[in-house]
Amino acid sequence: MRPAAFVPIPLLLLLAAPLASQTTTPRDPRRVLVVYNADWPDGNGDGIGDSKEVADHYARMRGVPASNLLGLKLGKVDRASFRGSAATQWASFHDNLVTPLKAKLKVLGATKIDTILLCYGVPHRIAAPIRSLALRAVDSLLCVPAQIGTRSGWNFSGYWRRNTYFEHSPTVAPDLGRFDHAKHRYGLDDYYLVTRIDGIHVEAAKDLVDAAVYVERHGAKGGGKVEGIAYVDSRHGFKTDTWLKGNYPNYPGYYTYQLWSYRMAFGKFLPPKVGLPVKWEYSNYEIGEKNSTGKVLAYWSDKTPAASAPDAFLYGGWYNFRQYLDVWTWLPGSIACDLNSNSIRDFHNPKRSSPAFLSEALELGLAAGCGVIAEPYLQGHVRPEVLIHYIVEGFTFAEAGALADPALFWRGVRIGDPVYAPFDRSLRRTPDRSPPPAPLLAVRARNGTTADLSVLVPRRPSDPDLCIATLAYGKRPIMGASVSSRAAYHGRQDFTLKNLDAAWPAYFLRATVRDPAGNRTAGAPGVVFHHPFTGAGTAVAADPGSIVSGNDLVVRYAVAAVPDLSALTAFHLDLKAPGSSTWVEATSLLLPFLADIGLERGGRGFSGLAFALKVPKFSGPKGTWGFRIRAAKGTASSSASTTVTVR
Repeated sequence: MRPAAFVPIPLLLLLAAPLASQTTTPRDPRRVLVVYNADWPDGNGDGIGDSKEVADHYARMRGVPASNLLGLKLGKVDRASFRGSAATQWASFHDNLVTPLKAKLKVLGATKIDTILLCYGVPHRIAAPIRSLALRAVDSLLCVPAQIGTRSGWNFSGYWRRNTYFEHSPTVAPDLGRFDHAKHRYGLDDYYLVTRIDGIHVEAAKDLVDAAVYVERHGAKGGGKVEGIAYVDSRHGFKTDTWLKGNYPNYPGYYTYQLWSYRMAFGKFLPPKVGLPVKWEYSNYEIGEKNSTGKVLAYWSDKTPAASAPDAFLYGGWYNFRQYLDVWTWLPGSIACDLNSNSIRDFHNPKRSSPAFLSEALELGLAAGCGVIAEPYLQGHVRPEVLIHYIVEGFTFAEAGALADPALFWRGVRIGDPVYAPFDRSLRRTPDRSPPPAPLLAVRARNGTTADLSVLVPRRPSDPDLCIATLAYGKRPIMGASVSSRAAYHGRQDFTLKNLDAAWPAYFLRATVRDPAGNRTAGAPGVVFHHPFTGAGTAVAADPGSIVSGNDLVVRYAVAAVPDLSALTAFHLDLKAPGSSTWVEATSLLLPFLADIGLERGGRGFSGLAFALKVPKFSGPKGTWGFRIRAAKGTASSSASTTVTVR
């Protein structure tokens, strides 16, 4: 992060064309325009393009009118960038996003929309057709659609332009206040608040919305009140409260790290206004930072080690450049800003080339964050303490994020629900006493001894729930092993199970989920996963492979089909008696002995079936019995067999 040259304010920005007074605020969902990528494919198999799915979910949760949804043809390949040369990118951006966006705003009424919300699947990066500093955030450009040139080029080069809705020193009058088209413009042109609902996958994007709604209704811990801790991490040493208050905002330095650091420290006075305790770290280290021997280097203002940050609800600080120290526990609805040069880079990609603080935090439970996708220079990054100030004052996330951002047409991205206002004075929270819905299980992949699974909490617009999860599993319905998710609340929790028996046909599973208030719900038992199959697939195993006559005989089976079991055209169970070389079809004979039935959910239906053949006190002829399962899907067929020796 480096200071940049001073950027002058064009004379045009000092002009203001009067408009009729605005009577509503950005809290009104009717003033949100939701933009999605109509080209983006259906990656989760639910029959809806993933970008539209996120847009529809937001509209449903917040009550956005259907007329305020705008689907655009933005390609189906790259979620990050417009593709091609700078000229090609710009032409595509202008033709496929800017032009239809302007047309939609004109139809709806340009000043009847306050917020433009970009959804999962809408690219966030573009190479502008200028000589230097070409990388820009799509989101930042769209704040003033009328000022970003024509399809053949842009009308300025170099650094950013000053954001006319940036508040340099909140609490020092006059403050800019709530967003109003009549007051806040870019010269003669309409200005818009721009945010994004996005993440590493569709469910992660929808989590941001559900978390915001949950906190407004129940609080971050479901207790019906404001809860959590605010963390402030400055960098240039201790200053007394008297000094910080008496000198704000004119601290030593001019566009220097020291100045920015003291302003961040001033942020510690804000959260107590809404009842949140503050933990302040002011050393040259970051919260959780240790040396090579494991000694904690950072410390709180009370001189205790700043080793971890539990129950984080607000955070403002720096300088976690290319690092995320895994010491944070983010509560639902949490909001953060870490000032550094890649603070929200590659938020869409869980396999990003280097860590980015906010991008990692969003994967681990953070609900809203303001950052940059590339080097912004010091005075071109969002100001953490300004963001916290306006959130605490009850402004929406969209307003607070814009008020905290000095730069326009630059590299800033704000991810989170634009109408989210956790400290809106009109909120009337109630405790969450409703258990979450029964979780569902989905198998994403299995390869030999490893399986990737997801626990899904069905989404309820009337009563959203995010949960942590525990997954019990085992070879038999009495499951002897379990694994728990991290302490981050999501609608989808992903698990990777290891050291599985590659020869075993099916494992039994049962998920239990817990919401922030502690309400628990167990899912249906007997849901299973098995080897990945193509066409029709089968597997069978003896349990155990040898028994004494008169004991129970148990054989376990699994059958699968793509895309689901309804595709099967044949299914048979066969027996081979001791001393015989001939298989006998015995499906109808064995059906009364079937037990431990479990279904695997995959895509839109059930993709697999596991069951056991249980014959109590088996007393048939001694010797080696053969058991076989056969399945077919059209011309594709599969069979598997095993043996049980009766002694």
